[in-house]
Amino acid sequence: MGGLLLPGLTGVGMAVRGGRAAKAAVEAASLGDEMVDAGQAVAKAAGHADDVADAARAAAQGGEAAGNAASGIAEEHAERAARGGTYRLIDPATGETQYVGRTENLAQRQIQHRTDPIKQKLRFEVDWRTDDYAVQRGREQMLYEQYRPPLNRIRPISPRNPRRQEYLDAARRFEEMMQ
Repeated sequence: MGGLLLPGLTGVGMAVRGGRAAKAAVEAASLGDEMVDAGQAVAKAAGHADDVADAARAAAQGGEAAGNAASGIAEEHAERAARGGTYRLIDPATGETQYVGRTENLAQRQIQHRTDPIKQKLRFEVDWRTDDYAVQRGREQMLYEQYRPPLNRIRPISPRNPRRQEYLDAARRFEEMMQ
C-alpha cells in the first residue's frame, strides 16, 4: 500500500519479498501434521506485515526521517523472513574460503554439507540472507570471483549466460541497500 502511495519509498520491495517468504512458510507449515505450527507462522507473518504497514504509514505522514525508519523496519523483517541466501564454507585452520553457494533454505543446506565427508570439516558461514533468486545468483558469482574456492567444480554463472549482468546488477543493488 505504501509503495502505491509513495513510489520512491525504499524498502517496499524487501517487504514484498518478506511477505512472499512468510506466505511460503505458512504454506509449508499447512502441509504438516501440526496445525499449531501453521497458526504460529500465520501470527508471525501477520506481525511482520503490520510492522511494515505501520512504517509505510509513518513515511506517508512524516517525510524523510519516517521514510528511513520504514526502510529499516522493512529490511529487518524481510531479512528475518528470508530462509535462503548465499554462504561460504571456510577451512577453520586457515580461514580460507573453500566453497561458495546459494540456496533456498540455508538451514537445510548446512545439514546437507555435514553429510559430505570433505565439506563436513568446514565452517558454514551465512553471507547474505535473501530469497531473491537474481540476488542469490549474482552474489554467488561475486563470492566465486573474490575467493576462487577450490571445491566449486563449476562457475556459478557461465560467461555466456545472457542474464549474467542482470544477476550481478541485482546483487549490487541489494548490497547498496544493505549498507
